[in-house]
Order: sequence, then C-alpha cells, then structure tokens
Amino acid sequence: MSLWRFKVLTLEIVEKWSKSYERGLKQFSKKQTVTLDLWTNAYQWTTSNRSILWPELDDTIEYYYSFDQYKIKAFNVWCVTLPVDKLRWLNGLCDCPVFFKKFMCKHVVGMAIRLNYCRPPPAAKDIPPDEKRRRGRPSKAKKALLIQ
Repeated sequence: MSLWRFKVLTLEIVEKWSKSYERGLKQFSKKQTVTLDLWTNAYQWTTSNRSILWPELDDTIEYYYSFDQYKIKAFNVWCVTLPVDKLRWLNGLCDCPVFFKKFMCKHVVGMAIRLNYCRPPPAAKDIPPDEKRRRGRPSKAKKALLIQ
C-alpha cells in the first residue's frame, strides 16, 4: 500500500470513529474493569509468600510497597498506591510496566484483596498457584459421572 493511500485510509477510519462517538454509538469507559484472568493472577499473588513493606501514611493516600526477590530480578520493587476510601480501590496506582500499559495490574487488585477492600470471585480461586488460566470461557458444567 502506498503512503498516500495509507494516509487516506487512516483519516477515513479516524473520522468514522469520531462520528460514532459523537452520535453515542460508542462510549468511553469511565471505570476500570477487572477481568477474571486478572482476578486469578491477583489472588495467586496474594497467596504467595511476598514480603510487603507497609504504608507511609498521608491524609488521603496510603502507599504500599512490594519487594519480590530483588536478588533474582533487578527493578522488581513496585510501589502500589491505594486511595484511603475503600470503595475507590479501582483508582489505585502502581508503577509496574503492566499498569502503564493497561491501567490495572495484579498488584493493585492483590493489595485490595489483602486489605479486604474487595473479595475475588470464586472462579478466581479455582486455579492452583503457579498455574495459568486456559484460554476461552471457563466451563460452568462439571463432567458427568465423576466423583467431586
């Protein structure tokens, strides 16, 4: 594709998107969403043996620091900042690379679980530690004729 054609196509796409937001067909998300995969990773992170350095108190913010095996990996100290208001824990901040990309990470959700700001869904507890969730939607029905 030539550069001129690429430029025309990108301008058309941006114009189409902006009109769909203008008409209300699409909306910007104002709240963070936590996926089941993120709940599972956060729950596994909370159940693992991680050393946590506790807060530096401020009037509106509590700071929590996580120190994960600094000898093995450098730059593995993440600063997690949660609002003091327990209902606004989704507005927490972290300085890990995943948070900078997705605006939510397992450290924020994990600290919210540890501090009893929220509870993970039961499906997040089904996966054993150090195991990843399989792709696709989890099955709701159990296999027949198996002892549970």
